[in-house]
Amino acid sequence: MVASSVSDMGNESAASDLQQRASALLSRFAYAALDEHSDRDLVDLLRATEELKSAAAALQARAAATMAARDDCPAGRRSAGSQVGLARRESPYRGRELTSFATRLTEDLPRVLDALTFGRLNERRAMVLAAELADLSPEHRAEADERLAGNPSTLDGLGDLALRRAARRVAYELDPEAPVRRRQKARTTRRVSSRLSFGDGMSTISGWVEDLAAAAIMTSLRDGADRILAQDDPDDDRTHAQIVADLFVSRLTNQKHAQATPVAVKLLVSAETLLGDEDTPADVEHIGPVPASVARQLVGLSPDLRSTIQRFFVAAGSGTLVAMESGARGFTGQLRDFVLTRDRWTCRTPYCDAPARHVDHPVPVAEGGETSAPNSGGACAGCNYTKEHPGWTYTPVPRWPADPRPHELEIVTPTGHVYRALAPPGPRPPPTPEPRRIRWDGPAKYAA
Repeated sequence: MVASSVSDMGNESAASDLQQRASALLSRFAYAALDEHSDRDLVDLLRATEELKSAAAALQARAAATMAARDDCPAGRRSAGSQVGLARRESPYRGRELTSFATRLTEDLPRVLDALTFGRLNERRAMVLAAELADLSPEHRAEADERLAGNPSTLDGLGDLALRRAARRVAYELDPEAPVRRRQKARTTRRVSSRLSFGDGMSTISGWVEDLAAAAIMTSLRDGADRILAQDDPDDDRTHAQIVADLFVSRLTNQKHAQATPVAVKLLVSAETLLGDEDTPADVEHIGPVPASVARQLVGLSPDLRSTIQRFFVAAGSGTLVAMESGARGFTGQLRDFVLTRDRWTCRTPYCDAPARHVDHPVPVAEGGETSAPNSGGACAGCNYTKEHPGWTYTPVPRWPADPRPHELEIVTPTGHVYRALAPPGPRPPPTPEPRRIRWDGPAKYAA
């Protein structure tokens, strides 16, 4: 027991030394003066720091793989990946991707890891190689690793596409059935998703479908656009790309402009904006902030559009929503809508942008937690499952009833690191700046 304790202290000391040296290096970089250096020196500096970034990425990969190996079960790997994401200021999903990459790198791709460690490969390109070789057996991965990264000059000068093709060619030579398995596996992940508005009223719809289906879809849309342009209508000044987009919408909605589709819209808006007394932006589910004029248009839609606008009002000044409680054990109905709207329909875990599919109790009901707005949080499925792993705790930060600050959760990971998750602020006008006060000390200050 004593020997184990001494060993643990030694490991902690070594880890602390690494952290201190990294922090000291960051401090030196932060205040480095560059104005007096020649362009040649700056190019050399860019190369050196790029190699340093690669070495740091390799160290991060080794650290992540070590954490994942200590709790080698699905729940443990999920927990480790979420911690990696938080530490790297990435989403938990991205953290799990990075942890999986780190495990493959350290266990099956030692040559690629060496290339990353010594700056011959950056993290993004190392991930390309790991992804292209993922469907091979461990034996074939080891051979591909040697062929691709065993000779330092093999990867020099290759662009991302050439690198991907080189890895794919080696994989196909080693295992001709690998691409078949990869296509079968990828087909099970087909889906359609959307990206939030870019702030200009436009959004992106993405379909993850088979390549042959994608080719058929685009051919059909382009042929349809060609036929419309061939009509040479003088009143139609749309471009080919615009017609393709309009056909995409009309074929999916069976309407020319998709403006008469019954929809349910959740709108978070201040009363002052609705009345036209101010132009504070509102928030709409799946879109984000919208201009005040757009919010007023949504509320003023004619009844024949059969749109349901569910409005949530905020407290004056603070922009926070009023609290709601429920006697039920689960979050349902208006209380669920309230929590999701407060959290902007997005997971509350820091850096996670996934839609909030779950509303759960940070303090479980079994431990005395109430089903109320203060003891609530929107979460994606992954983060909600992760917090059930031993060592994770989510605790609401206490607030007075009239406290204007947003709802806040304290998240403690199994390693004891603490993160704060603030709910997004509600729509409110910017504070009016106070008049500048000039202090006058009298003429005595300037007397000789």
